[in-house]
Amino acid sequence: MKNIHGYLTVYDASKRLTAIISDSRAETGLIFVGGLTDSFYCVKYLGQLAQTLTERGKPVAFIQPMLSSSGIAYGLSSLDQDVTEIATLIQHLRTTTSMQRFVLMGHSTGCNDIVHFSNTYDIRAQSIVAGILQAPVSDRDYHRLTHTAEEAEAEISMAANHALDEYLPVALNDGLPIKPARFLSLVGEKTSEDLFSADLPVDYMRERFSRLSVPTLVIWSSNDEYVPQTSHNIVPQAVRDALPDGRLRTINANHACDGNADDVVRHVSELLDDVA
Repeated sequence: MKNIHGYLTVYDASKRLTAIISDSRAETGLIFVGGLTDSFYCVKYLGQLAQTLTERGKPVAFIQPMLSSSGIAYGLSSLDQDVTEIATLIQHLRTTTSMQRFVLMGHSTGCNDIVHFSNTYDIRAQSIVAGILQAPVSDRDYHRLTHTAEEAEAEISMAANHALDEYLPVALNDGLPIKPARFLSLVGEKTSEDLFSADLPVDYMRERFSRLSVPTLVIWSSNDEYVPQTSHNIVPQAVRDALPDGRLRTINANHACDGNADDVVRHVSELLDDVA
């Protein structure tokens, strides 16, 4: 694994939120948002990606923020809070660096943040020039994959009838704290986070993705262990077709693309050649 060289900046002093920045001189920045339980350097390809971006003829800065939901705190947060903090980061970068254009890249459930950002903000007004969805997953489909139908419905019913400001039993979330609203957002049907389930209607998906109107690359892992086998033949094409300017690249990799850094970096670089 390559190191990520750069510096740490505080982009929200009131919450003590920080971000890694590889090159403050670049005019374009790629903001990487990880998935559930992720924090700095959460997938092995990030060091190679950061180095490649910085060494481009026209450098692109690699940026990875810590959000309030990072690490094991995701169960206490929400997509609304995530995208508000991403917008704060963008404003900070605009005023403290040379960056004026941004690419949003999500990994795993971080892809939900990218789509939700486009449904919350005018992405062009936020100077977003491209999006990347790497290993997008449906937490609802995974919940159904790892539970019987009766177990899944029982957990959803428990969360729906639980006091909103109290924690759910940690057994429902692999021993980690989570509140009902986030649990239901992750595993409920047609919630703000239900974006990549195999049974979603085409028109519904088009409506949810319609505001992500910049060139958007979907990097799909054909051996993703968090995706039901039947979904591999349905979801990637459906997401590409739902995006106004979707581009699909499928690689023979697991969820984190372990051992496939070259593939991820190559596809990201090809997209950046078009937009940055």
